[in-house]
Amino acid sequence: MKSKIAVRAEDRLGQVAVQIGTEKGSGMGRKAWLSIAAAFLLGVGTAVMVSELVEPSGVTVSSRPPADEIPRTRQALVAKWEKSLADAGLKLPEGWEKMSTDQIRTECMSQELANAGPPPTGAALDPDFGGPGD
Repeated sequence: MKSKIAVRAEDRLGQVAVQIGTEKGSGMGRKAWLSIAAAFLLGVGTAVMVSELVEPSGVTVSSRPPADEIPRTRQALVAKWEKSLADAGLKLPEGWEKMSTDQIRTECMSQELANAGPPPTGAALDPDFGGPGD
């Protein structure tokens, strides 16, 4: 069956609206379009469910500790800083009482990183790696 394309253009305030239609009975019917829409929605729903079920791997790439491991109160920060300094064989510096909580937090986290040492390299990361050609 031959389809007839009807084109209508209207000029309203400088805008052109083009309407394209086909002869009745030709092309895809309403049921076909509804089937396509239903399949699309089913696919979207499946993708959302799968993404909700997949658990994160738990691997972190940040060297910073999670926010919940950083003490929030000044007293807890000082205790953690003092412990970190003791691990390095140091004591709280003179005048630490005059430091702001943010300064104490920065010093504490810096000492934690210093105590951790340098990041692993080479063989410590992958002992079986033989080089770029491996």
